[in-house]
Amino acid sequence: MDRYLKDYLYCGDNGLAVSEALRDCRNGDTLHLGGGKLEFDGTYATPVNYYLPRYSDRSKYYAIYGEGLKNIVIDGDGASLILKGDISGFGFDRCENLTLRNFSMDYELPYYWQAMITEANEKYFEVEFDETEYPCEYDPVKKVYQFKSKNSDLFWEDGALLANEFDPLEKRPTATTPDYFLCAGLPHPVYSFMSVLVDTEYLDSSHFRFHYKDKSVSHTAGNYLVVANHDRRNNNIHFHKCKNVTLENIDMYSSASFGVISLLVENLKIKNVNSLLRPGSDRMLAVIADMFHCVNCSGNIEISQCRIENMKDDGINIHSLLCEVKKILNPHTMIVEFPYFAKRAINLFQTGEKLHCLKGESFQRGGELTVRSSEFAGQYHLRIETEEEISPELKGYFLESSDAMPKIHIHDCRTGNNRGRGFLVSSNKPAVIENNTFYNMSAGISVNGASVNYMEGGAVDGLVIRKNFFAGCAYRRGSAVNINPAAIKEEYAKPYHKNVSIVDNLFKLTGNPLIYARLVKGLLIENNQYDREDGQQPFEKAGFAGVEAQQCVDVRMDHAFVFPNGITCKE
Repeated sequence: MDRYLKDYLYCGDNGLAVSEALRDCRNGDTLHLGGGKLEFDGTYATPVNYYLPRYSDRSKYYAIYGEGLKNIVIDGDGASLILKGDISGFGFDRCENLTLRNFSMDYELPYYWQAMITEANEKYFEVEFDETEYPCEYDPVKKVYQFKSKNSDLFWEDGALLANEFDPLEKRPTATTPDYFLCAGLPHPVYSFMSVLVDTEYLDSSHFRFHYKDKSVSHTAGNYLVVANHDRRNNNIHFHKCKNVTLENIDMYSSASFGVISLLVENLKIKNVNSLLRPGSDRMLAVIADMFHCVNCSGNIEISQCRIENMKDDGINIHSLLCEVKKILNPHTMIVEFPYFAKRAINLFQTGEKLHCLKGESFQRGGELTVRSSEFAGQYHLRIETEEEISPELKGYFLESSDAMPKIHIHDCRTGNNRGRGFLVSSNKPAVIENNTFYNMSAGISVNGASVNYMEGGAVDGLVIRKNFFAGCAYRRGSAVNINPAAIKEEYAKPYHKNVSIVDNLFKLTGNPLIYARLVKGLLIENNQYDREDGQQPFEKAGFAGVEAQQCVDVRMDHAFVFPNGITCKE
């Protein structure tokens, strides 16, 4: 049955009208939003206490929220959804066969700030900003920057902002200025090592001068300073414990953090869902964190025909979440901790789920356990009972679900102009990345899967990277393809990833190495093409440095690179 939002506008508020319409939706219904501009101010937003990985520990307020929906389609009919204030867009919990399609999303007041750099030296730098699009004031008492709307009472404020310099012609981060936090008062509470303290001086209503207090960074006049809120509490679309989710034909012009978060989702299909700069604007940034962030998902993930551009972080991040065994209460019961930057525990595990036990130093498997029950034990811990006996030696081990690993197919996408990496893929199920274009400042494809800081896991087994175009990747650091479980120290180094094939790709960039691989068992590099943009002969300065493979076994390079002049190189 087709239902229409226009029939519910008697509610007097778009958010309330959508909520009432979803209450009436039954199995198989399609809710039509009817196109046009739809504003959501959060007056009737649904509060939910979600604590998501790499995410704020504050309550979330969803403009559109649904629980337990089955076989429902929400069709925007080309609608432009505008979020106003401290809210998220969509939130869905325990829904099945859910489809969202045909709309765009934007925030009336972007959760980032942009200003042209007019002067820069070792003592200070000056900026000029557009008061209409990026109004900003400084509160010297609270030592925060306040970003206010000229047309309403909306504002957000922060005293420690993630800062990058952007090239206005390329609309991408520059390679010359590092990532840092611009701090008006104290250093950032987590990333103190990245903090740069400044005294802020008003020059006039649209000009600031930032005086360095402890250290300086290199800025270039004529480029843009882009700073973003790092709280990450508001995302555009969030799915929690859902099954068979489809997203298609969605444009995101702004987010307050992530584009799409999928936590404990089984089967996800994404087609033509894009992170884009708002047409006609001078914006440098669209999505403030990752565009697609998938944690402990299962089944199949397919992402296709997406433009994933102008993000502060990664285009696609698919991984499992690790926790650490802290106490063993009895032979079948343990307390585990989530010692990572997301701040709180998440009840990831279901009855019957299989868990890998990973040694803390080497990430090598040291047994498997089956979950009997899992429940919260405070803000940062879970109490887990298992079917098998728990060895006392497991204290200090990491636990990772062996079931919450998806098959992955990412194809026909473009990703670039972003501060972070292109695709981070970590799953022990078959994964294929093909026919994509990468132009990221860091790696186009990154595979780590062993992160102690962020407790992100997932050793790949059966990853195929083929027929992709790497067009200027890693122009700041690293390699175009980077496979490196960096948390595994040299003294504990053993193969971690398995069966990686990198074949039939085209690399057009000047950096070396093109491919970096460490701790891989079963590495095939074959028939890739390389065309230097600067006219130099391939790898002439350092011999063959196209591939750097460290501590890998079963490596095969059959015509690893083929050059336009017909030369073929092996390692």
